[in-house]
Amino acid sequence: MRGNAGLIIGGLGILAMVLFGTLDVASQSSGDQAKLTPGAWMLPDTSAQQAIVRQYLDLLAAGRYADAWRLLTPSRQAEQPLDQFTEAWQSRGRVVVTEGRGPNAQAFLWPAAVDQVRARFRVRRPNSGGGQTWNFTVAQSGGAWRIAEEQFLGPLAVELPPARSPVEAVERAVRMNYGSIWLPSITILSNEPYDDGRVIIFRVLNPLLELKEEGPYPTAILYYLRPDQDGWTIAGGGAIGTIVVTGITPVTCAWTWLRFPDSDTLDAPVTAAFYCTIEDSRVATIELERVDGAVQRANVLGKQAVFFPYAASFRTPWPSQHPAAIRLFDAAGRPLDLPTTPV
Repeated sequence: MRGNAGLIIGGLGILAMVLFGTLDVASQSSGDQAKLTPGAWMLPDTSAQQAIVRQYLDLLAAGRYADAWRLLTPSRQAEQPLDQFTEAWQSRGRVVVTEGRGPNAQAFLWPAAVDQVRARFRVRRPNSGGGQTWNFTVAQSGGAWRIAEEQFLGPLAVELPPARSPVEAVERAVRMNYGSIWLPSITILSNEPYDDGRVIIFRVLNPLLELKEEGPYPTAILYYLRPDQDGWTIAGGGAIGTIVVTGITPVTCAWTWLRFPDSDTLDAPVTAAFYCTIEDSRVATIELERVDGAVQRANVLGKQAVFFPYAASFRTPWPSQHPAAIRLFDAAGRPLDLPTTPV
């Protein structure tokens, strides 16, 4: 079993938005497998839209509110005169687009739609402040992109109704976390019943990982969904745990909280799971050994993804989220010496 270690991206909030600055995947010898295949969906060019938002944030960070205001659309300027604009941003705190060193020191921007750019940056107030995510709607004006609207993406003020299907719930999560521009990149790898709901493992281009030269990384994500009030809601999984970057090794596995507990206490019963993508047709069986010595096996012949659920606890420390071993076998039961991630 060979390959590079998995990446922890912890957090316990449902639909938690997790941002990465860098991911050293391109350095792997088999990294070229992660490139999009000919004919695959390609991300529209939104570099100009992102550039105007970055310029706007740089001006706000420098306290140059008049110059930032000039980047608004004429209709927005008419709705919000300079003095109101300045007062609004000053009341929010000091925008910080560069802080410290390292991959996460800069404000992080990604396209959410052709006319929307999202940005993660810090806002400082006296004795407080922290990272915030904003959505900026841009529009063409006089042959150039300008800022039409801006919205702080905090906790949902209104609870959304249940989705009509598990797949719709997945699409809604991608739209909320990444933006609608990423919906065409979704591929359902597995959609299976589990307990009183369904587990969906899907692949999507992930804008929250730093773009490589040929585009965003395709990642696999697991969601556990349950029927609720004539619809479906997410009850586990998501960007909580470790992450699968597909196209790197024949089998790639990650870990997540499969089912959230019914209470907030650390001792509440909870279900965790490892989930794996299979990108080599020779793999017929995966045997996964956990750090507690337990071994789980699954027949994966003809499958693109599989998950291994088990009872867990919030008190279980790292490295329980990292498998002790991953062993692969062909249809005849012979071991396969193929690379896996994590090792």
